[in-house]
Amino acid sequence: PASSFPSFERSRIVVKPIVFIVEQDELVASALRALLEDEFDVCLAGWNAHTVNQIHEWAPMVILLDLDWSSSPTGEEGIAVLQHLRQAGHTGKIIVYTAITERRLAVRAIQHGACEILNK
Repeated sequence: PASSFPSFERSRIVVKPIVFIVEQDELVASALRALLEDEFDVCLAGWNAHTVNQIHEWAPMVILLDLDWSSSPTGEEGIAVLQHLRQAGHTGKIIVYTAITERRLAVRAIQHGACEILNK
């Protein structure tokens, strides 16, 4: 006998993982978004007083953090941001990227909670 229940198509809700990019250069941020947006929901932010709150709200799978800041060509300001994120309680993965090739910077980034370092 035919069922009297209406036929429903099974809907699939696809939730993309969230990547949060902390990048001061808008051109670089836009390029990263273009590369990632097909596979991820991407949030872009520069570093400011609201960034940690945004990160907590978005609960990203990964944070991409640029260590190269114009005010700190040694990467120290980027390391300070990394420290601040960990001290604020972010336990997720943080991938840092930099054009600075000093081994010391890579070691410090890992010591302060980066899970990976990418070269620009």
